[in-house]
Amino acid sequence: MFNIIPKILSIFTKKTDPTAPAITEQNQPKTDKPAPARVVPTAPVKASSKTYRETVKLTPQTNGQYAQKIKPSAIVLHDTGGNYLGSIDWTSKVFYPNTTKRLYASYHCIVARDGRRTITNLDDNRAYHAGASSFKGKSGLNQWAIGVAFERDSHAEPLQEAAMESALEYIIPRMKKWGITPDMVTDHRTVSPGRKVDLKKDEFEKFHALLKKRYNG
Repeated sequence: MFNIIPKILSIFTKKTDPTAPAITEQNQPKTDKPAPARVVPTAPVKASSKTYRETVKLTPQTNGQYAQKIKPSAIVLHDTGGNYLGSIDWTSKVFYPNTTKRLYASYHCIVARDGRRTITNLDDNRAYHAGASSFKGKSGLNQWAIGVAFERDSHAEPLQEAAMESALEYIIPRMKKWGITPDMVTDHRTVSPGRKVDLKKDEFEKFHALLKKRYNG
């Protein structure tokens, strides 16, 4: 009986082993009780000094048998309204789901909040991004403009630093390649007034000021 007492006391006086692995989300014991839901806030994404990840996923809407060549002389900025991967998936379709109706919704490049970007069209292939539109006295911007879309809605949240830097990495080399000056970089709100509202005016002006600085710098 007395031999049991030291064992009992050792249970209550046992010290934590500093070399033992901490209990984490990966190795904690399983229980029948579900873990509480974790709320992840939408935090600002800061710019990086590194080149942002670029993926090429050309949409069949405007490539291959559906390709129509253009000579771009302007760039139109857009909001996707939805999330990054969902927007890429949507532009990858030729027809509306479960129908034979053609889908006309595509860009040349889609930029995520965190700076990732996907090229969905060649520069000189027509994309269906502007619709009924006019800029500097010339209509039909699908026929002569590159379309670049920022993830989500600039009216609901500001353009992220990472997204703007990534867009500049994509846009400025194409401006120089095609002879597009900063005054020919506009947004959907401007080319389709009363019909479209993207980008938010303040957000477009913020990005355009940065574009001019980098282009001229």
